[in-house]
Amino acid sequence: MDQRQRHGSLSPAALWQPALACDPLQVLRPTPVIDDVIQNGVDTMRNILLASLFVSLAAGHALAQDRKVISTPNAPEAIGPYSQAIRAGKTIYLAGQIAIDPKTKELMKGTIEEETKLVLENLQAVLAAEGLGMEHIVSTSVFLKDLNEFGKMNGVYATFFKTNPPARATVEVARLPRDVKVEISAIAVAP
Repeated sequence: MDQRQRHGSLSPAALWQPALACDPLQVLRPTPVIDDVIQNGVDTMRNILLASLFVSLAAGHALAQDRKVISTPNAPEAIGPYSQAIRAGKTIYLAGQIAIDPKTKELMKGTIEEETKLVLENLQAVLAAEGLGMEHIVSTSVFLKDLNEFGKMNGVYATFFKTNPPARATVEVARLPRDVKVEISAIAVAP
């Protein structure tokens, strides 16, 4: 039996009735039809929220199990509370690299071209630790101290991505760690 059959054919105005005849504000209260509609909506919402919670918990559990720290001595050690890279499923999130020589652990203060080359070599070394290469990078973020050096940075960058280059965002920043000229982070996807 549907709502119309149970309650008769009601007009929209008849769905609401005064709560108390003596109430001067004529406060309205829902009829049983509205009560059922509200309860059905609440039940549906509760089921949707429970399903969403289950999916979120399952996904979080899977990601927690699949999360792997990637570290290599062939790239600079992290200089703070972060990892060189994190693998979550097939996605690898590479921390920003600056021009630190992994062998000497010394900061290279050279031209933008020299710094860019070392930064990209460092990213390459982190990827290699996971058996991947630059061709697996799908996105990079380039942070430049001086956007006027974009062309020089871009010339070196292009030598590392000869075909199918990744998506990229390049921005000028006020300051970079250790006052370097360039920092690059990346996201890669394993096959």
